Amino acid sequence: MNEDDTGVLLNDLDTGLLFLGYSTVEVEERTFEEQIRAFMSTAAAAAFDNLRVQSQGAVRLADDLTAQSADLSGQTRQGDGIVVRLVYARLGSHSYFFVVVAAPEVLDANAQVLERTFGSIRLAGQAREV
Repeated sequence: MNEDDTGVLLNDLDTGLLFLGYSTVEVEERTFEEQIRAFMSTAAAAAFDNLRVQSQGAVRLADDLTAQSADLSGQTRQGDGIVVRLVYARLGSHSYFFVVVAAPEVLDANAQVLERTFGSIRLAGQAREV
């Protein structure tokens, strides 16, 4: 696990699950759909093929904060199936992103672990619904 002031990266070599969390300061607020499009056209496009939105929903964070989420399905460059879960929350001018990348079966097998992990995340600042 790597962690600093801007984010955290966890790469579980046993399961192949990758968890990335980071925050940015954005003067202009973008909708979640705009965030998804930006993610798909930049970072995700560089690593995955045929990426598309599979589903959208919400994830419960600590302090009863709800973050928007989207599962994106696609393929690795080697042709293996992959799911990218993009979770987004905003407080004031800070945007918080959490990205989970795993094979579909790994994501399913770790659903409860991820739910507990997201449920323990506290964002800096005062909690409110996003």
